Amino acid sequence: MSWSTSKLAELANVSVRTVRHYHQIGLLPEPERLSNGYKQYDTAHLVAVLQIRRLSALGIPLDQIAKILDDPETGDRQLRALRDELDETIAQLESTREEVQRVIDSGVDADISVEADRTMRALRLDRHGDEGRALATVMTNLLPREEFTQFVDQIEKAAPDFAPVDDELVQLDPDSSSEQIRDLAGRILESIDGFLGANPELMSPEHSHDASRADAVRHAMQLSYNPAQSQVMNLVNAEMARRQAASG
Repeated sequence: MSWSTSKLAELANVSVRTVRHYHQIGLLPEPERLSNGYKQYDTAHLVAVLQIRRLSALGIPLDQIAKILDDPETGDRQLRALRDELDETIAQLESTREEVQRVIDSGVDADISVEADRTMRALRLDRHGDEGRALATVMTNLLPREEFTQFVDQIEKAAPDFAPVDDELVQLDPDSSSEQIRDLAGRILESIDGFLGANPELMSPEHSHDASRADAVRHAMQLSYNPAQSQVMNLVNAEMARRQAASG
């Protein structure tokens, strides 16, 4: 029994264009032709198209299928490699689904993670509007997740201690004097000292971060401050950097 190109395509549940493509790339041998030039496909061609369709449906690239048809062991290796890739893809999709569900359950906006929302509230960055939101996003994405989560845990506990100086920083007038700026920076450092004294593990070497990431966080922080507030935080950051260099 023999079939035309269109009938072969129909039997194999593919398009005529697909059959022609298989010919073009050398996957499907050309059949004999009748005197009128029409192609005549036989059972071997049908089996070949069905095998190609099967392997393609499994995710095997067309340029690898010829090797698999010639050498079954090649197919086994390809399938094992494909399975490993699928396992990774499934794990990623499951992780993404869990994150989507967390966002839905928490009620936060889609563009901000649950961790960023929590960070924004713990550090009271929501009082800085879009800039505070941006800072929370940068912090939670650039700093190590496990360490940062630990940091936020402790910040939430220490919130009452930081509240007075944080309120002063938020309310600081852009035209504040140098003396006011230095005084507030000093009191912020005292609060930080108290916080780190109660949480010495946050100063351990394993909590040191990549300099470029830390700089990105500091830059995002500056966006939410007026000039006087920026000067305060520059003094605080400079002193913290000096201490770290001295201890290192």
